[in-house]
Amino acid sequence: MDGTQTREQRIDHRLATGIRNRWWCIGPSAMVQDTPVALTRLGEKLVAWRDQTGKVNLVADRCPHRAAALSMGKVIEGRLTCRYHGVQVGGDGRILDVPAFPGCELVGRELVTAYPTVEHFQAIWAWFGDESHAEPPPIDLPEELTSPEWTGFLVSTTWHGNYQYVLDNFVDIMHPPATTPMRGSASTSRRAAGRAGSCASSRRWCRSTRTPASSTPGGCAGWTAGRAPCSASCSTTSTSR
Repeated sequence: MDGTQTREQRIDHRLATGIRNRWWCIGPSAMVQDTPVALTRLGEKLVAWRDQTGKVNLVADRCPHRAAALSMGKVIEGRLTCRYHGVQVGGDGRILDVPAFPGCELVGRELVTAYPTVEHFQAIWAWFGDESHAEPPPIDLPEELTSPEWTGFLVSTTWHGNYQYVLDNFVDIMHPPATTPMRGSASTSRRAAGRAGSCASSRRWCRSTRTPASSTPGGCAGWTAGRAPCSASCSTTSTSR
């Protein structure tokens, strides 16, 4: 960010692109298979793919040679290969080979921004750190996503709207009984769960698409490891025990 920005401008920037230096859920594991997947998270254009070991890799969607979108390429022997000139990139952002130019000086250099990833509970988590926090701490997830006493499933959907309005609906406890009475209110569900001798909760993970509003989430992905939801396209995990 520009050092001359006012406090209000800095806040607007953070609202638009998401808070850094934390783990963010960027989508379901099933989203990434053996071909490059383009996505935008926290205002960053990214590409994800699986290498030969099945690990999810995430880097900036920009080839350092001629700035072509790496997501338009293909995966060859686990390497993300640019469609334009065949430049091959590894999961750490290092240039692994330029087959068309033997001895190319790009080989061996880390020229593409890479994002550490972890898969857990059917979802992909990525670390978005600034220059001072490039190395991530261990991911810290809530009990519902780590304890063997809990189980659940992941559902992904898209909400076309500003993520701040979506968040308002998520935390508005008066919303369900007032607008969806036919589906049962929160209090009704709570009583039913109590009678059944069990309990249930939900976790919403979100990712966003840009909207015309100036305070859009910039493609930020929701449910961070700090348990804060943020955005407009949502994945929901329902957990119970």
